[in-house]
Amino acid sequence: MTDTPTAPDRTMDAISKAVTLGRSGDTAAARRELLALWQQIGAAGDPFHRCTLAHYLADLCETPAEALIWDTRALDAADTLSDERARRHHSSLSVAGLYPSLHLNIADNLRRSGAFDIAAEHLHLAEQHAAALTDDAYGVMIRTAITEVHEAARRHDTTRRPSAQGTVAAEIRRAMPVIVTDDPAAAREFYETFLGFRVAMDQDGMLMFASMSTPTTQLIVAWHSQTAVDPEVTSVDISMEVGDADAAYARAKTEGLEIVREIRDEVWGIRRFFVRDPAGLVINVASHIS
Repeated sequence: MTDTPTAPDRTMDAISKAVTLGRSGDTAAARRELLALWQQIGAAGDPFHRCTLAHYLADLCETPAEALIWDTRALDAADTLSDERARRHHSSLSVAGLYPSLHLNIADNLRRSGAFDIAAEHLHLAEQHAAALTDDAYGVMIRTAITEVHEAARRHDTTRRPSAQGTVAAEIRRAMPVIVTDDPAAAREFYETFLGFRVAMDQDGMLMFASMSTPTTQLIVAWHSQTAVDPEVTSVDISMEVGDADAAYARAKTEGLEIVREIRDEVWGIRRFFVRDPAGLVINVASHIS
């Protein structure tokens, strides 16, 4: 998808920055910032902002009881949200597609609190709304999670699921800045001669450099070429290799991040998608195809 929001949304930018802060390890600061934003938005404020913020705050809660409060607020906000408002953030969004995850989150918190009968009611609602899910990695993730919570509730298991959202970070194998140039020969001389990089890959439209002393320190120099092997590389700011591109894609969809280019397999043996970060940079997230 190449659609972008119709106008800058400073509140969503602030929410994204707070979430990034939390994922860097400073959950206390992230909670403070999100709570301050909640006060600014207000109980009757923009439902998309309230739904998104409450969803993220629930992930930062230490107890299921506290998380349940925020997940319920996210559901309440979704009940007043229109498709038109959701699509102002991204054209792929629909309110119906939010409900499976919203009811799932409430069910999981109720299960962890020991309220298994009420959890079953929300699991039933999650299943009823599951038809709105797309048949992609995100849809598979939510349907799988519904099954997992069902099984845990049946066992009267109140422990946190290992695959619960927010518990597992992406496995980062390498990250490479992408430098676009009109003079690849000059760029090659600079990085080889001045900085001492070696060329690890040389193909039409792209050079990949690796440090002689630390081979995992790498960068990409790209240029426009009508016969480039990867013509899209010039639209990327950072290229990252992860252990599981599908899992990263599913999480990006869950969190409402802007997918710049949908996930797909490439003929040269990788599976990837492009996502936009809070600063507006385009990140290529890829993993090797087994």
